[in-house]
Amino acid sequence: MSKANSIPTRVRAQYENLKSDILRHDSLYYEGKPEISDSSFDQLRQELKELERLYPDLHDLLSPELLVGAPPSTTFSKVEHGEKMLSLDN
Repeated sequence: MSKANSIPTRVRAQYENLKSDILRHDSLYYEGKPEISDSSFDQLRQELKELERLYPDLHDLLSPELLVGAPPSTTFSKVEHGEKMLSLDN
């Protein structure tokens, strides 16, 4: 039995649901239509990271943890900031 097959079905389902939820909420955020708070979104990502840590064979190339940003939105006007905008840890 391979390691990937030893992952409990409920864990695999939870992982796939988290991936789907994160990608959906990420898309909504970049469309300017968030449905959950930033802290709730961060919590989803932490749950995903923890599952990937506990079950490394779950981790694949479609993991939201490997995605960076999104295409620029055309719904917002450009703004020049008076001070440099610094990154967040997340």
